[in-house]
Amino acid sequence: MRGVNQGGTATTGIDRAVAPFLLLLLGTDAALLLVHAATQWTDWFGPLPMLAVDKDGSYPEFYQYLKWFWITVLLLCTAWRSRSPSYLAWAALFAYFLADDALRLHEVHGQRLAQWLQIPAPPHLRSRDVGELLISAIAGLTLLPALLVAWWRGTASFRAASLDLLLLVAALVFFGVGIDMLHVVVSGHTVLHHLFAVVEDWGEMVVASLLAGYALMLCLDGAAPTPSLWQRLRHVLRARPR
Repeated sequence: MRGVNQGGTATTGIDRAVAPFLLLLLGTDAALLLVHAATQWTDWFGPLPMLAVDKDGSYPEFYQYLKWFWITVLLLCTAWRSRSPSYLAWAALFAYFLADDALRLHEVHGQRLAQWLQIPAPPHLRSRDVGELLISAIAGLTLLPALLVAWWRGTASFRAASLDLLLLVAALVFFGVGIDMLHVVVSGHTVLHHLFAVVEDWGEMVVASLLAGYALMLCLDGAAPTPSLWQRLRHVLRARPR
C-alpha cells in the first residue's frame, strides 16, 4: 500500500501531482465567474452569452462537460488499476451526469412528463419543475441498485472512497436541485433570479472540480486505502513542488 504503509511518501507524491490539476480547475472556475460578472453585470464589454456561467450551450458549460467526461474516464482508470469493477457503478453515474448536462435530459423529458401526467403547478413552482424532479428521481433509482451492489461487493477502500464521492455528490445535488428550486421561487425578483442562477451553476462547477481532483487521486493511488477526502484535499492544496 503506497499511501500509508510507506510513511506517506507516495501519498505526498500523488498530492504534488494532483495539486496543479486541482488548482488549475478551481482557478479556471474563479476566472469564469469574474468574466461572467464583467460581461453580464457591467457595461465594460456588453453581454456576451457564450461567456455566461448560467447559459445553456455556453463555453463554461462545455468546460463542465469536459469535467464529467474526465471524471468518468478517471473512475474507469481506477477500476482497471485497482482490479475493482465496483468503480464502474460510479463511472456510470458520472457518465449520466455528462449525458444529462449535454442533452438536457431532465429538462426536456421533465417537461414532457409534466404535460403527459398533467401535473398541477405547486405554489411558487412550475409543473415542469415537478417533472424534472421526477426524471432525476427515476434516473437516481435506476442507478442506485448498481451502486448498492458495488458497495456490498466492494472492498473497504472502495467503501471509503464511496463515502467521499457520496458527500461530494450530495453537495452537487444541493446546488443542482436545492438552489435550482430557490432560483425558480425567486424568478419574479430580477436580481435574486440572476444571483441564484449563478450560484447554482458556479457551485456545480466548483463541486465538479473537486470531484475531478478526487477522481485523479483515486486513479493515481490505484484506489489504495487513503486518508479521508478532507485530509487529502488539505494536503493537495498545501502541496508544493520542490
